[in-house]
Amino acid sequence: SGQVVRAGDDVTQAVTAGVQARHGIVLLAATGLTAALTFGFMIAAGRTLGPADASDLFAGIFLLFAVHTVFSPVSTAVARTVAAGVATGSASADESSPVTARERAMAAATVGDAGRWTATACLITGVIALMTLPWQVAATNVDGGVLSAAWVAALLLAFINVYRGAMRGTQSFDALAINLVGEATVRVGVGLAVLFATRRADLAMAAYIVGVLATGPQLAMWHRQTWRTSQLETAAATGSTNGLAPAREWARWAIPLLLVAIGDAILQNADVLFVKRALTADEAGSYGAAATVSRALGVLVTPFVLQVVPQVADS
Repeated sequence: SGQVVRAGDDVTQAVTAGVQARHGIVLLAATGLTAALTFGFMIAAGRTLGPADASDLFAGIFLLFAVHTVFSPVSTAVARTVAAGVATGSASADESSPVTARERAMAAATVGDAGRWTATACLITGVIALMTLPWQVAATNVDGGVLSAAWVAALLLAFINVYRGAMRGTQSFDALAINLVGEATVRVGVGLAVLFATRRADLAMAAYIVGVLATGPQLAMWHRQTWRTSQLETAAATGSTNGLAPAREWARWAIPLLLVAIGDAILQNADVLFVKRALTADEAGSYGAAATVSRALGVLVTPFVLQVVPQVADS
């Protein structure tokens, strides 16, 4: 019987390894395609817009990158907390058992709680960004319309990344891949159409807003299907279950990472934001294009970053 158990364990480990490898391939393909579309759009922008407008657009995109980096610990923390909760809740053979139902409800409540806090933080950040917009324009020499569109797109992206974190936590990597590619396809399609029709950097930047909003229906459908019982839907919507709020373990994970993320955002993006203060328009446009190419190697790492946290928590 011991040999049978060991054989069963070997089969289980082989199946798990195969599933994880497939997830890695799916995410590599999705992030690679997304990056290729983004780089293609930026190359087209550089050729279509003049150097000054192109450098404005690059600065707006790197502002979006910076805000995304700052908020990224929330998505990672949600992925980790949901993965742990769902794994614990699935440990029982009876999916209707109180332990299973409670753990899964708390995982759903984590998503609702993180979503509400992130929405509040995005609203406050948006108000501050709007109030300080004239200072931002003066400090960076970047068009105010581009900066405004970048802020809106970045904060919308920060909010939906909470739910992308839930996708990671439940290891719904196929749905996540569809979401990533769908957003990039809409964004680049709209962006190219606007570029060729208007040759305006601010409207091209607004394509990022359209792309993020286009992910909403798929995210909503996935969200409803994942938390498909009335208790789970209520928990995911309100951030609590039967009046019991989660212990905000996601926040305990996110806050320390947030400090690192702020430094990372400044280190990786501040140069492109302020380059127009020091260089000519032609030089600033070339610098922005080169900075974009320098991010290409990140495509090789991103799929494993997306995959590893929920799998470690699940194990």
